Amino acid sequence: MHKFIEEHIYSNVARAFTSVNKAAKLFQGFLDMEDTSIFPDYYRARNKLREGEEAYKDALRNAKKMLGPLPEYVKDDYLQWREEFLEQHQILAKGNELEELRKELKTSDFLNQWMTEEDIDKSLDQHYHSQQEGKRKMVNIKVRIILDKLKEVLINTKELQNQTMKKQQENL
Repeated sequence: MHKFIEEHIYSNVARAFTSVNKAAKLFQGFLDMEDTSIFPDYYRARNKLREGEEAYKDALRNAKKMLGPLPEYVKDDYLQWREEFLEQHQILAKGNELEELRKELKTSDFLNQWMTEEDIDKSLDQHYHSQQEGKRKMVNIKVRIILDKLKEVLINTKELQNQTMKKQQENL
């Protein structure tokens, strides 16, 4: 379990955001260049994007392990450890009401590191009602918001990569 603590959801998300943002800056730098005959950073940007995608997949996998339903044969000590771990790393949201959650999420150091207050408001408004449907739990909304934001950043960076490839092909 010690290894899992080091690789929990937020560390993978942070790694993914860092890699994807570096890739996006490199791709954008190429798109902003006038003379595009030489772009040695393309492969580095592409590798950073792949690293970000892998970290996103790891974060998603860990989120499912930590927040998803458990099999019936799981022992009580694991359940207790899981609850303590989620509490200790502030992975779960504490509030259930919209305004409570809004306050909590806006003061979350981790979310504020990667999202603006407007992004948090928009995501909360988008996911609040759907998080209450089915077997979803409101306490997991913080993880859902950050993973959705990361997915959005990945999609935007892939679009930058596609634009970069088109620009390179035009210059050949």
